[in-house]
Formats: sequence, C-alpha cells, structure tokens
Amino acid sequence: IAKAQGRGEGAAKGIAAALAGLPAQIDAVAQGFGARAEALGKELAKVELVLLAGAGPHFAPAAFGAAKLKELAPIHAYAFPLEEYHHYRTQKQGDVLFLIAPDAASRQRALETAIVSKGVNGHAIALVPDGEAAFDPYVAHTWHLPAVRDDLAPLLYSVPLHVFAYHVTKARDALGLGAPRLGV
Repeated sequence: IAKAQGRGEGAAKGIAAALAGLPAQIDAVAQGFGARAEALGKELAKVELVLLAGAGPHFAPAAFGAAKLKELAPIHAYAFPLEEYHHYRTQKQGDVLFLIAPDAASRQRALETAIVSKGVNGHAIALVPDGEAAFDPYVAHTWHLPAVRDDLAPLLYSVPLHVFAYHVTKARDALGLGAPRLGV
C-alpha cells in the first residue's frame, strides 16, 4: 500500500522480499515436519483433547490448528490466548498442549507455561524458532521453525499444525477412532 502511494516500503521495510520467500519457506516446513508430525500423530492418536495457545498474533496459528483438528480428526481441540492458561489451569495430567512462541515477546510466558504444563504432567509441544533450547527440559517435543519476520510468523507456524492434524487423523482412522470417511 505504501509503495502504491509513492512512500516506498513505508513501515513494512523488507516485507515484499519476505513475502516473496514465504512460499518456499512454507513448502520447506511442510516437507520438513512430515515425518515428525506423522510420528506425533501416531503417538497421540488416542487423545480426545488438544489445547493450543499463542500470544498476540500467534493466537492465530493456535486457532487454525484447533480448527483443523476438529475438522479432520475429530478431536476436541481448543485454542486460547497464552495468558489464559495461567488463569484457568485447563490442562490436566496427560492433556496435550501446543505452545506457539515464535517471537521474543511471548517466549518467556510460553516457557513459564511449559514449566507449569510439566508440573501437571501434561504433554507439551513447543513451536519455537531454530536455536531455541530453553523449552527442551519442559516439553515432550520441541519443533524448531526457520527464522521468519514476526508479522509473517502466524502463517508459517500454522503449517506444522496442519500437517499434524492430517497425520493424527490418519492414525485415528487406522485405529477406527471416528476419523471422517468419504462416501459413508
């Protein structure tokens, strides 16, 4: 918009180049998480509840992931803002929790959430940038994603959740656990 108005890139410096590279990043993440998502789908095929949490704009991948799980699996899946975890303590022993924390602003609270999750014997999966190791002692799985602009992270961080929803659906179907069937 700024470019069309003759203001160059305006406040979105570098966004055009980042957007141009996004399809390749999305493809790489989809391909790179296939085996991990398949393994986790088999591991969690019998769960009936999945929680997903993210802060600010990173609530969007949580909501998308919950929608895909409900649509495909079907599993009871709920997305909520990261801070709400600490107000309601929704997670119980064995419950699955995906933490989406791509940015520095939400990472500390997500780490605190992972610590509480471990304390209730939850099963947490953290989606964080490459190189982030602070979550490792507190979560069952750490999924590292490539560097991406904060304003584009919700798009990229939705991809492994979609891939997981697909694979957990296949695993549930193999067990006869209510995955939707075509033509039935």
